[in-house]
Amino acid sequence: MSTSTLDRTVARPRGAHVVLAGASLGAGVIHAAVVPEHLEEAWTFGAFFAALAAFQAGWAVWLLVRPSSTAYVAGAVANGGVIAIWLASRTMGLPVGPEPWTAEHIGIADAAATLAEIVLVGGCLALVRPVVDRTARAASSE
Repeated sequence: MSTSTLDRTVARPRGAHVVLAGASLGAGVIHAAVVPEHLEEAWTFGAFFAALAAFQAGWAVWLLVRPSSTAYVAGAVANGGVIAIWLASRTMGLPVGPEPWTAEHIGIADAAATLAEIVLVGGCLALVRPVVDRTARAASSE
């Protein structure tokens, strides 16, 4: 499958886009709100949360303005990575920072952001799959 095939804008139900954009914005707002406390912990953590909040807000706009398979894949991959980092930080701790390998407690805000990201990843995968299947069928019939 070529990149141009993935970049093709796709028609999808607007309701699904609004839900996914809302999940991304919700997670982004939560991440933006915790930037100051993470800056106190380590500047790299604060910078990560600021960049993540900006990405999640920007991705929501991208999805609403120009939905595409590329947007779905980017949303699923980026937020899947964030979920993996969150799971590691809550189970075994991260190898970097002021307290390496020390697991953090689960808070309401971070659990809510992670839940929004899980919804986002699942929704993106559900939306990109029909496009990929349709493209594969078209390529095999040529």
